[in-house]
Amino acid sequence: MQDGRFIDANDAFLKLSKWQRKDIIGRTTQELNIYKFDNREKFLERLLKRQITQGEENKFVNSLGEEFDVASFYEMIDIGGQPCILSMFHDRTEQKQAQEAIRFNEEKLRAIIDHTQNIYYSHNADHILTYMSGQTKNILGYEANEALINWKNFLTDHPINQRGLLLTQRAIDTGEAQEPYVLELKAKDGHRVWVEVRETPIVRDGKTVSIVGVLIDITERKEAEERMERQLAELTVLHAVATASSQSNSEDEVIGNATQIIGGILYPDNCGILMLNQEGTMLKPHKSYRGSSLEMINEAFPITKGITGKVAASGHPIRINDISTEPAYIEDAAGICSELCVPIRVNEHIIGVLNAESRKLNGFDEEDERVMNTLAGTLGTAIERIRLFKAEQNGRKQAE
Repeated sequence: MQDGRFIDANDAFLKLSKWQRKDIIGRTTQELNIYKFDNREKFLERLLKRQITQGEENKFVNSLGEEFDVASFYEMIDIGGQPCILSMFHDRTEQKQAQEAIRFNEEKLRAIIDHTQNIYYSHNADHILTYMSGQTKNILGYEANEALINWKNFLTDHPINQRGLLLTQRAIDTGEAQEPYVLELKAKDGHRVWVEVRETPIVRDGKTVSIVGVLIDITERKEAEERMERQLAELTVLHAVATASSQSNSEDEVIGNATQIIGGILYPDNCGILMLNQEGTMLKPHKSYRGSSLEMINEAFPITKGITGKVAASGHPIRINDISTEPAYIEDAAGICSELCVPIRVNEHIIGVLNAESRKLNGFDEEDERVMNTLAGTLGTAIERIRLFKAEQNGRKQAE
């Protein structure tokens, strides 16, 4: 041990070093340039004090001058009363190459993932996200590491999300992949994002340890579908109201049928018609008004009050995106956030208003206003027809 000369070497060492046994016995590692110690005395001191980490990585040079990585192990032994060092080396070349290949493939895969149009993710059985790919920034507005939270925090209050919660929990509980599903998520800036979710559980020892999957941004497709559905609903309502109005024989019937159709299909939260009195000073909800209390329906309001009063007085539509900012709003139904009101005219004279309210902020847009104005025009025409018919009947009776 004192001078560090080789006493013996097994066949595995000879194969690793590519030396012949006769060429190394009696020589030192320094002479053979096999293994270099910066300070042999310090190495021996650390070895005696058991301060050397077994399996630490070092460079090894064979007889051909080829350098590669080895894991080194040392043990103090006694041979013939002399202390010696038993050295063992494990070639880590293949392991290092495999690790490098894995690292390269991971980087390559990461580059591919980060440049796709989808979000790749994983979360544990407690629903905490453990990985989010680079597209998280483009789709949801969050940095990938910023999004490593409970994925449920991204969900909106849309009812469709309940199915996703159910299917993910079922995948965790059963360890079986479920069918794809759709979620509505809330981005960092508050806008809504639609995604299609495809995922599968990772199971170890019969227990689900994580869920891995992909989020496909289908916002444009979903919005296009919703536009088509909305246009279909609007056309259905316009046609139904026009048909019902042409077949109705009284103002009450016209208003009741229209309210049922409009409120049932387009604006279910709160919808109805308020009619002006003959003096044009008071508005009273028609008995068919949907979403209001009976007390409110039985009450008349001066046109100096409320959004509906403003519309009746001015003859101009009013669209309020957030009623909390409008002092004139008269609260009736709970949870209302926005309102749209348009005038109803007969012969250019305002006879009432068509009003709709929503429990969503920004619940109405220009398209809603256009549809409501068209409906108000249809109602005005129908009411005018009925009034003219009644006037004609009364005229005939008087003539008789």
